[in-house]
Amino acid sequence: MRRLAALFLAAIVVCLPWSSAGAGSLASDPSPYLRMHANDPVAWRPLDADALAEARTQDRLIFVTVGYFSCYWCHVMQGESFVDPEVAKRLNADYIPTVVDRELSPAIDAVLIEFVERTRGTGGWPLNVILTPDGLPLIGTTYLPRARFLELLERVMGLWNEERAQLEQAAAAGAELLARRPVTMDADLDPLRGSAYRALLVDVALRLADTLAGGFGDQGKFPNAPQLLALLAVQGAEPHRELEEFLRLTLDSMADLGLRDHLGGGFFRYTTDPQWQVPHFEKMLYDNAQLALVYLEAARVFAESRYRALAFETLDFVLRDLALGNGRFASSLSAVDAAGAEGAAYLWDDATLARLLDADQLAVARLAWGLHGDSAFLEGYLPMRRRGVADIASRLNREPSVVTAQRVSARAILLQARTAERQVPRDDKALSGWNGLLLEALASAVSAPGGSRYRVPGRALRDYLATVAWQDDALASLVHADGRVAAEVGDYAHVAGGLLAWARVDGGRDDERTARAVAAAGFERHFSVEGWAGTEQPLLPFMGRDAAFPDGALRSPSALLAGTAMALAASDSGWETRARMAMNVPDEVLLTEPFWHATLITGLSLVAARPNAEAAGAR
Repeated sequence: MRRLAALFLAAIVVCLPWSSAGAGSLASDPSPYLRMHANDPVAWRPLDADALAEARTQDRLIFVTVGYFSCYWCHVMQGESFVDPEVAKRLNADYIPTVVDRELSPAIDAVLIEFVERTRGTGGWPLNVILTPDGLPLIGTTYLPRARFLELLERVMGLWNEERAQLEQAAAAGAELLARRPVTMDADLDPLRGSAYRALLVDVALRLADTLAGGFGDQGKFPNAPQLLALLAVQGAEPHRELEEFLRLTLDSMADLGLRDHLGGGFFRYTTDPQWQVPHFEKMLYDNAQLALVYLEAARVFAESRYRALAFETLDFVLRDLALGNGRFASSLSAVDAAGAEGAAYLWDDATLARLLDADQLAVARLAWGLHGDSAFLEGYLPMRRRGVADIASRLNREPSVVTAQRVSARAILLQARTAERQVPRDDKALSGWNGLLLEALASAVSAPGGSRYRVPGRALRDYLATVAWQDDALASLVHADGRVAAEVGDYAHVAGGLLAWARVDGGRDDERTARAVAAAGFERHFSVEGWAGTEQPLLPFMGRDAAFPDGALRSPSALLAGTAMALAASDSGWETRARMAMNVPDEVLLTEPFWHATLITGLSLVAARPNAEAAGAR
């Protein structure tokens, strides 16, 4: 039945080769993504309990679009479809149109993208899903051009009117696709599981590894920070020659090629090609915080100071370009510039280079960053690391010190011009979870050689998280002028981990007490013997509990909270019981997808190897 439902829903997609009410309801929303839709002719409203109740009362299908402010294709679909009067008329007449910021509602986003991935094979944003009046998933897709999108809306409505019973049955089966098997979590961990799964993780990772270009797979390349952190932990504990070669290759490819901004620092979200050449130009706080951790850990494991320098450069970008004041940091920089062009702010044509740089600087810049020959971009060249100082000095017959000075000056001139002339929109949401990730990275930097300068911004961020985001024994995902957005499990995991990391390098007992309180609230609100809930108040009827959350772009919140629990267990054995329960997931979960549970496996290998303190005491 499940397979038939998936095929039926997918077939609908495969066969597809008025005044806005949104302005009033969305114009003051705390989400920049929702605000950008405020003037669309589509009558958008947030997806919430009121929208679902209205759908049931009026017996109308619900159209949900999920995206985020810095998403390039979200902007494209808005410009092509959501501002189009004909599309708006269709949506307003036949559906209840709703919009979701995936960064503020990650639990909803996770279950909807899982549905689309299971029925279409791929997912991404904008994520568009049609729900029945009862809130069950009927069909989903990602970006579609206007004509195909309009055809989809018309075809689904036609089928709903003509074959409603069949579609309701398919939607119920689609919801069943997402159902979780009941689990019972306990603290009785087999001490051999950790080492066995760690070996399995390394084996699977090396089979997925691109040994020529670095990274995983042979399509577009993501940094996969959770997996890299897990593999670096393995390498630090048990050196492995093949794993070391792959990790070094990946770290160098990410640092030298198109994933990294070689002028302003920081990393883009991913590259669309397997050779790390063509980035998708969003810059996300979570990527840069986690990659700073990756390179700091690589510097320690491989005793390579250049990796530490890359981590510091990444943090300097965050402190410069994402700071909001009051210790907080913004979520992201958009993929599109103020004119709506993707990546144009980072690209340089010959005329602009000649206007800004003198002949000597230009010659060095062209060789250093590959600013010559063919380019993958019509707008100009994307700087990448192509040649070192010694090679350039030899080619230009100049002293290395002169080349270094000219390269430094060229970078400063281009960065200053970019800052002054090219505006990149910023998503100014200060998400607590992502700021918690940054606090963890700042704590790691403070403890590294030469990292004392990160103590001041770290203290300011700690103060914000501990006294503003955390209040009255509850965490806010976002604090804004009109109130607070309730936190989800990832916020509790990342803030607790960040506060505990900071307490260990700069804080004291008060900081550790706060970390303990945040972690305890995370467990109380999101964990039970039946597993983990992403949010305290599930909105959709098919949002259930999981034995463990997988790693995605961010590390698994369930694995991180379990790790924090184990770190707190030194002074309270009750925390060890929580950690063991949280990590004692069914074998079928880890055997099926060890790569996507790398953070859990890393923690499991540490927890399972330790004797259970409570059990030992009882004996």
